[in-house]
Amino acid sequence: MDDGNDIIEEQDRIDDRQRQYIRQAIMLTALGSPVLEAIVSAIQDIERRFARTLPENAMNPWVPAVFDDHPAINMGNRYLTDGQYKGTQESIPFKSNVDSDGILA
Repeated sequence: MDDGNDIIEEQDRIDDRQRQYIRQAIMLTALGSPVLEAIVSAIQDIERRFARTLPENAMNPWVPAVFDDHPAINMGNRYLTDGQYKGTQESIPFKSNVDSDGILA
């Protein structure tokens, strides 16, 4: 029975120098639903409003993703934050099966 506590195999370990770049991401799509199309339109409107308050070319344009010829929204974040940038955020420890050596603490 797999209880999710399997030890990470050695070949699955991430090189210490690369750990700071770990990211997680999802793609949200509704396969042509008008609801998601309205959300994409609202995001584009927000982008235009922000762009008007900044110097020209200060923002990279946001372009919705496409999945199976339908608009989609990609979202992601870095899994780790360097300690010098965490500010007042509380650190959340990893379970031992994720960070068995305590390196990410």
